Amino acid sequence: MTNTPATLLEGLRRIVGERHVLTHDDPNTDLSAWENDWRQRSQGHALAVVRPASSDEVAQVVQCCAAHQKTTGVSIVAQGGNTGMVVGSTPDTSARQVVLSLQRMNTVRALDAANLSMTMEAGCAEVALHTADHRVQFHDGLSIQIMAACGDLPHFRLEVFHGLRSHLHRV
Repeated sequence: MTNTPATLLEGLRRIVGERHVLTHDDPNTDLSAWENDWRQRSQGHALAVVRPASSDEVAQVVQCCAAHQKTTGVSIVAQGGNTGMVVGSTPDTSARQVVLSLQRMNTVRALDAANLSMTMEAGCAEVALHTADHRVQFHDGLSIQIMAACGDLPHFRLEVFHGLRSHLHRV
């Protein structure tokens, strides 16, 4: 079988499910939330947006894209909570990039009030962290600084210090 963009999309759909591979082929799908940075400084055009639900699916998506890279020129643009300030998660305009959106991986896995720490998946946005913060009632006025990160393991621990600083560690 020849590796083409169509066979790539078929493979991605087998991995994450039909409804989690978004393309411009569907007139009812708006990809602007993934193709534009939220400050409206840059606009790209992705081949697809892929939304895995687990680190295993992330690995499979990366392997599938790698298998098609030589013949299709596809590359991956990772997006965590898509709250970045530096346009690093916006696809270019080539329509050969797959946006790997980690939005579905948005669980706060553990809260430790005694150590002021949280363990969360890479797609967690700031709102999820603040909601978790209120569930355990860390400290009044706790300020959580969210640091964008993307790595080979989509689970990180954010150590939170009351009004001082945050450290992000791979777990």
